[in-house]
Amino acid sequence: MTGTVRRAARCALLIDERDQARDAALNALPQLGARVEAQKS
Repeated sequence: MTGTVRRAARCALLIDERDQARDAALNALPQLGARVEAQKS
């Protein structure tokens, strides 16, 4: 029983980390685009 709970908690943590990484990437995309535009000009 405790093993199953631990496994479920680890899966939840991995999903949370993946969501945070996706949010960070989405936040970084506009900044990267602006930087590329600045370099072009």
